[in-house]
Amino acid sequence: MIYQVFVAEDETRVREGIRNNLDQSGRYQLCGEAADGEMALPAILELKPDILITDIRMPFMDGLALAGAVKRASPRTKILIISGHDEFAYAKQAISIGVDEYLLKPIRATTLLEALDKAADQLEQERTVLAARDPDRERQKELILRDAFLDEVLTGALSAAQVLERAEAFGISFPAKQYLAAEMELSYEQALPEAALSLRGVVDSLLQSREDVLWCLRGRDRIVVVTKGDGRENLDQGVYEVLLLLRDELSRLLGIGSVSGIGTVAERIGEISTSYLDAHTLLRRFPALPKGTIVNTDDLDHSSLFQLAVGEEPMGRKLLHATSQDIEGLLDQICGSQDDVGSLLYVYYRITDLVVTATRIVGESGKDAAEVFPGLSGASAILRKSDMEEIRSFAGDIIRRFIDFKEKAAGSLRYGQVIARAKNHIYENYHDSGISLNTVAAHIGFSPNHFSTIFSQNTGETFIGFLTRVRMEQARKLLLTTDCSTAEVAFRTGYNDSNYFRYLFKKHYGHSPRELRSLHEEV
Repeated sequence: MIYQVFVAEDETRVREGIRNNLDQSGRYQLCGEAADGEMALPAILELKPDILITDIRMPFMDGLALAGAVKRASPRTKILIISGHDEFAYAKQAISIGVDEYLLKPIRATTLLEALDKAADQLEQERTVLAARDPDRERQKELILRDAFLDEVLTGALSAAQVLERAEAFGISFPAKQYLAAEMELSYEQALPEAALSLRGVVDSLLQSREDVLWCLRGRDRIVVVTKGDGRENLDQGVYEVLLLLRDELSRLLGIGSVSGIGTVAERIGEISTSYLDAHTLLRRFPALPKGTIVNTDDLDHSSLFQLAVGEEPMGRKLLHATSQDIEGLLDQICGSQDDVGSLLYVYYRITDLVVTATRIVGESGKDAAEVFPGLSGASAILRKSDMEEIRSFAGDIIRRFIDFKEKAAGSLRYGQVIARAKNHIYENYHDSGISLNTVAAHIGFSPNHFSTIFSQNTGETFIGFLTRVRMEQARKLLLTTDCSTAEVAFRTGYNDSNYFRYLFKKHYGHSPRELRSLHEEV
């Protein structure tokens, strides 16, 4: 098994040394790096590495603060802290946070690899133990009784006074300014044989340290979580942290799939049942959501376009979230790139998929598809000619007209608008080394976890993956069309560390920037 490692370290030389050691090990793969904790945190929460290596002293957010935030959102992540400061206070604080190793600089390659191996072995052991975890009889009884109590809260069967009185017996702190309920619906198609029996114990282990979260099982196929907090942003942050943690860990440990719905904010205890009912109704409304999807009542736009966007097939998603900058990429997927044209049968299938999907979405929005796409009547004749250039032009016209239609249908699809705005912001600012999940989420008015979730499940790639792809494409153009040095290309595409840029470029394209130029010089 290859373990994913993230490095947060402000010294370029140290990051490069760790990167080289990871490459040579064969057991570990670098999934990302950052020069400070503030930039590292959103990337870590999205990439979910197995192991974090972080310096203890970094600008903006130090390693201890970063470690605490990561342990809260991703308890299973192993954390190795490296430091040049041999001080007991640091080590003591690191242990209290749950840091797994505390290593002093300068660190030898053998010492680092030994620490990594120890962390990886612990991950494997914990995975085995956690997947088979069965709470002891007393804890099992307590959890079952608590489930029954919370079930009454969710159905509105208890008054606020009764809730507070009975919560005390379970050691539950109920009072909060606001509450937000979510329901996770489970599926066992690919689950391990013992999954249902291990479910309660696994969830208990994952959430037992979260004082801001209440949870219960409703049968074997539903988990309900209620987050406590103050303000929609804090509640959103908490509920997405928990749902993402449960979704990923239940899938990884037990093979259990899930879809989740988030309700509306409750201002008082008596309204928790309404928040839960909204979450439950949301999942009933969309019964065919792809596995792993998280939908939020707050994002609902009741138009038909929204309904299509949630459960639409891949072509529908691509069209609904495409911007003008995506047209050439879509055409390459449909018709094949100019250097590698796919078979005509494949192209005909994709063109048909494009036409049927585009016309259906437009038609179900109440518009006349023939008016939006006046060239449809000539589609058969164009396909019979087998002229790939003409076919590509026809497909491009369909996509452009669909994007134009979508932009004119203002307010009909909030997700589409949000993602289009985010993509445009990335295209305009990819050269800024400070652009991140947090800055883009703030630009469009979403919390980072919320934005990360809707971006990935509606585009099919993570925010970081998309940003990296845009930067790599722009870097390739610069390398082929200018005389800029590799370091300058790195800087102009948002990378202050040219060595890290080279690493990413080779990982993305399979050859280094220098090799790319050499290949084109030979041609």
